[in-house]
Amino acid sequence: MGKLRLWSTAAACAGLFMTQAAGAHPAAFTLNDVMQAPFASDMLAAPTGAAAAWVFNSKGCSNIWVADPSHGAKARQITPYTEDDGFDIGELAWSPDTKSIAFTRGQSLEDETPANVNNSPEGPMPKEVWVVATAVGVPHKVGAGDSPSFSPDGSRLLFVDKKRIMTVAASGDGDALPLLIDQGTVDSLTWAPDGKLLAFVSHRGSHSLIGVYDFVDQTIVWLSPSLDNDSSPAFSPDGARIAFVHVPAQKTPPAFFSQRSGLPWSIWTADVKTGQGRRVWIADVGPGSVFHPTLSATNDIPSATNLFWTNHDDLVFLWEKSGWLHPYAVPVRGGAARALTVGKFEVTHVVYRRRRRSFRIAERR
Repeated sequence: MGKLRLWSTAAACAGLFMTQAAGAHPAAFTLNDVMQAPFASDMLAAPTGAAAAWVFNSKGCSNIWVADPSHGAKARQITPYTEDDGFDIGELAWSPDTKSIAFTRGQSLEDETPANVNNSPEGPMPKEVWVVATAVGVPHKVGAGDSPSFSPDGSRLLFVDKKRIMTVAASGDGDALPLLIDQGTVDSLTWAPDGKLLAFVSHRGSHSLIGVYDFVDQTIVWLSPSLDNDSSPAFSPDGARIAFVHVPAQKTPPAFFSQRSGLPWSIWTADVKTGQGRRVWIADVGPGSVFHPTLSATNDIPSATNLFWTNHDDLVFLWEKSGWLHPYAVPVRGGAARALTVGKFEVTHVVYRRRRRSFRIAERR
């Protein structure tokens, strides 16, 4: 919806401009030119090296592009789509060796009710996970679902099919099999640093839980379960604990209603073996008491990271305390939160550079 509103506004402004200018000068470009303007999105740095991938949309056709040192950092298209067929591409995931990219392709990546753009008697096509080699290769479908994620050792690829977490070889070859089947809708797949545990969020309608799956024991531990809403799991560097956002259950305001205060949200940590948790920090009453995720978690990547556990045992999170969304840090042991940025602007995207112990942010003024 965000992209649609943006382009609709641009088209309306362009149409008004051309109408006013038509009497004096012929239009230099048409409304069709405006609606077909190319744009890039979903840029993602490779886990190693100096490569980057992104989605490029030209005349309604989306493709994945890559720039890496092996080709002189020259941008090149690695998917072969040529038509505006109503399908979008997103949720890119690099393999650890950077030799392939998994992605989601579908008629809508923002919700579960896409339009039937091809008027198929079978209805709209479901979202699908695909894999493509970053060198030379043809994309191949892995299965119906979304949110692809490679294991840290590069041996397997996981993705979500509603209530199921599916697993397949990292190459995408072979049949995808259920790793686990949950009672709720699953998202936010998060790997432990050593790849032996997997955290995920299970949405159960009125509440959500964070589960931790153990690949060795094939068991699930629920972290301090309640009837509230838990999200944004983040492993500690040693993989022994998980931090998460805890939002008290309360009445949901009507659509497009701005809720600025309510029951304060908080940040908790829990032991991955026992599930026992404790509260580390809680928002102040009043402004900022209602949890607001980054723009990337609402428009571009529904399960985007909103909480980071740094190498020096700080938890970094986004908070709207000042009326603007800014990153703050609080020690894992607890204490007062300190602002990392200040000013009259919104932080929309955050990327943690773990090895250099620093953050990259994008802002909107």
